[in-house]
Amino acid sequence: MPRRLHAAALLLAAAALLLSSAARAEPPGNPARGRALIERLQCARCHDGAPGAAPVVRDKHCVKCHTDILSGAFQAPPDALKTWQRNITHLTAVPSLDHAQRLDPAWIAAFLLQPDDLRPRLDATMPRLALTPAEARDLAAALTEGAPPPGPTPAGDPTRGLRLLAERACTTCHAFTGSPPLPPPAALRLDPPPADLDRAFKLAPDLRYVRQRLRHDLLVPWLLNPQALKPTTPMPRLPLTPQEAEDIAAALLRAPLTPPPAPAPLTRLPLLTRPVAWPEVEARVFKKVCWHCHADPAYADGDGGPGN
Repeated sequence: MPRRLHAAALLLAAAALLLSSAARAEPPGNPARGRALIERLQCARCHDGAPGAAPVVRDKHCVKCHTDILSGAFQAPPDALKTWQRNITHLTAVPSLDHAQRLDPAWIAAFLLQPDDLRPRLDATMPRLALTPAEARDLAAALTEGAPPPGPTPAGDPTRGLRLLAERACTTCHAFTGSPPLPPPAALRLDPPPADLDRAFKLAPDLRYVRQRLRHDLLVPWLLNPQALKPTTPMPRLPLTPQEAEDIAAALLRAPLTPPPAPAPLTRLPLLTRPVAWPEVEARVFKKVCWHCHADPAYADGDGGPGN
């Protein structure tokens, strides 16, 4: 084949490949459909700041109800309050959904379809919702609507950044699984200290997910002033210079990571050696645990939970 014809054939093949890839690319989500889904799925029953969601009264807001019970602010007979306080361990801290434009929409959609344990110190885990991939993209579009245009990727020094993660006490709250060995974190000194440091500790995500989860171009602004991007975040503002933020961002984005550890095998409880009938299951399991979220509010101890 003449050289000119060969080059033209290569160009045509490349163009066909690009067109094929574009045809296979997933369409962008629709923010309006995403806001409607947020309302239908009752996301605001757990998460504050959900775009398009109507306000939720305290007794139907799972997290606020639990935190009020634990603090003693919930009006109830003292004996009932003590019983509830002993039993409540989950849904006491949940990330808010406001100002999520710093998150990558593709990661949001993937997480909604298959949530994982992003926050190692948080007991509660995001439930698996009955979503299609298109619905997950719609939700991601609603959460990230109004995001700024892309900017440059941080170009700092990952080696210095790894050292700074310990020197600036980042690893006091954050795990960074799979990273190179880090020295023990320095003492966390913040002036003034944040009022909700315990909540920040619980909600701190594992930093290994930063490179998939966050927009790379917004990572340095986030490190320098988290409240400028998300006023409700419990993450404290650290005393960082712009160069230090660049270096930490470079470490989070480019430090070599080992594969995540395999999940620990589940330890199964031994099988009972006696017959178990429904009345016992109803009394000891269903009416003590399950029906608070899943049952009809006409007879459940609670309102049935979202989507009961």
